[in-house]
Amino acid sequence: MHLKTYMSKPDNLVAREQLLFHRLMFDLKLEAAKVGHSLLAATPEVDRDGYDVALWLNNETTVIQCKAFAGRAPSRWRIHKKLISPSPWEQLEILHRGRPYTHCGFGGGVVAIAVQASEADIEIGYYFANLITIWAMSEGIVTKKKDVRKTAEAFLDELLTDEPLIEIPRSLLISSRTNGHLMALMGLEATVPHLFNTDLRRLLVDSNSAASGKPGSNKAGRYSEASAWIQNLSIEKAAAGLRDCSADFL
Repeated sequence: MHLKTYMSKPDNLVAREQLLFHRLMFDLKLEAAKVGHSLLAATPEVDRDGYDVALWLNNETTVIQCKAFAGRAPSRWRIHKKLISPSPWEQLEILHRGRPYTHCGFGGGVVAIAVQASEADIEIGYYFANLITIWAMSEGIVTKKKDVRKTAEAFLDELLTDEPLIEIPRSLLISSRTNGHLMALMGLEATVPHLFNTDLRRLLVDSNSAASGKPGSNKAGRYSEASAWIQNLSIEKAAAGLRDCSADFL
């Protein structure tokens, strides 16, 4: 049986998911090892909190849910709101339209694994979204496309409602140019600087302060810097200069 046939058979669904999950873990752990670190991973015993794995690296932690697809990506995926909502210690700082998010969450993200199988091998591409990247889209930091910005704004608005689940559109996931860039998007230290994540978080807090009438810092300079870093994560349109890059989406 060729690999492509194996990957496409419905009977192999669970085995395929496990194969791709372990491939993701290998790629992430390898990136951490390249800079002399060990990435720790733990899977929940009970699948009820909406994430597949928790990751620890150098006092930084995050949780992620994995989605996989071959060919054209689904138009959207259903996830738990608490997966992507701010964690308890962030809930008072990270607001939306001056209001706290309804669900106290984990501050995690979604990794979509794009699979292209041949007879003897598979090619993998990774896409990512979390609250910070989606907020950056809504603010026009990542993209100037009005339809994507409106989709991001609508997603953030829906996070404020009481329903426990939400559908995340594929257009809100950013493609990762390398595995190191994927870790940087997650906020984990590896082969690619990840401090843009901290800058974006500060920008988000600053925007909340401005919206609620509290004194905030000047955002203009840091906006351009964070924008350049995020745009550099493009897998298909990496341009010569960081500011000339434009992020790609599913």
